[in-house]
Amino acid sequence: MPGKALQLVSIEEAPPGDLELTREAMASWKEGQRRCRARRRHNWGPFTVYVHGSWYEVVEQCSHCRNRRAAEYVKTPRGLRKATNWKADYREGYLLPKGATPLRWDEGLMDELTESDILTRKLVEVDDGDAD
Repeated sequence: MPGKALQLVSIEEAPPGDLELTREAMASWKEGQRRCRARRRHNWGPFTVYVHGSWYEVVEQCSHCRNRRAAEYVKTPRGLRKATNWKADYREGYLLPKGATPLRWDEGLMDELTESDILTRKLVEVDDGDAD
């Protein structure tokens, strides 16, 4: 609308939550769960397809943390088309407890997860001639 000024709105950060709850939850995570959390994504792959007459329920499972997700696909003249968004089914203990600090807001926790993910891989020492 002409003549209307834009109003700037301040977005407050959500309260950080209880860091100790987050650390307790992280202590119980297995390597696969830590990997998915550190990489901020899952490694979805084929699991099962349920046939419901004219539509299919496609289930995928993460090879790291074993969580699953499902979506519905319908038949079209050219093949199958996804009809619903993916819906995740998280295993017991995967989600942070209510009141915990969300990982995306705490760089220190994310650094710890990233380190634990990287240091579980095969490490190869390289002598590149740099003198530190």
